[in-house]
Amino acid sequence: STPLLRTLAGVPTLLLIGERDARTPRASMQAMADQIPGARFDIVPDAGHVAPFENPAAVISRLREFLDELSLG
Repeated sequence: STPLLRTLAGVPTLLLIGERDARTPRASMQAMADQIPGARFDIVPDAGHVAPFENPAAVISRLREFLDELSLG
């Protein structure tokens, strides 16, 4: 599905990955973000593969920032 990522132009996209995620390579997630025009990529500290459960405060903070930017745009 990687070729389809470019078709997401104009779709607000946030990709999050835990800094200690052993299942999803960071380079892979960064490559996905690079293919989606305007995508935002961020790393959640003190989290692995299930970042929303491992560091919910950081995930919520990043989601709020992302949504706030959308509402300002």
